[in-house]
Amino acid sequence: MAPSPLPPHHLTPTTSDPQTRIHDLETLVSALQADNRTFLTERDAQNDLILHLRTQRKALLETADKLAARRDGLLADKTTLENTNAWLVYDRGQLRTENWLNQAVTDRLQAENLALELENERLEGENARLGDVERMWLDREFRPGCCLLV
Repeated sequence: MAPSPLPPHHLTPTTSDPQTRIHDLETLVSALQADNRTFLTERDAQNDLILHLRTQRKALLETADKLAARRDGLLADKTTLENTNAWLVYDRGQLRTENWLNQAVTDRLQAENLALELENERLEGENARLGDVERMWLDREFRPGCCLLV
């Protein structure tokens, strides 16, 4: 607030002339009215500033509430993702175990297949040998000049 233009001794009469005293009092009233207008203007400006700051505070509190809710949502999402990741790690371990078991079964089946192929080759060889023996027997039994008993 701006200081009054009158010095502090303005309340003490300096003259006994009534006209001068009236003039001094009018000057004093005018100065006090100017001080009062300045005070009221400054008070109104401060009240406006207080209202503005209250509005900003309210908006900031609302924003803080929204951010807190968003943070809570993100924390929930993070927990969900961590749980999902844990299940995926578990599933990956299960799949690795199943893959290992499947590979073991595949290896066993390939070994059995190889054994069956070797057995098949052995049987084909024996079949060929028996075919040769059978042909030799038939050749001997049905030689020309031999009789066949019926």
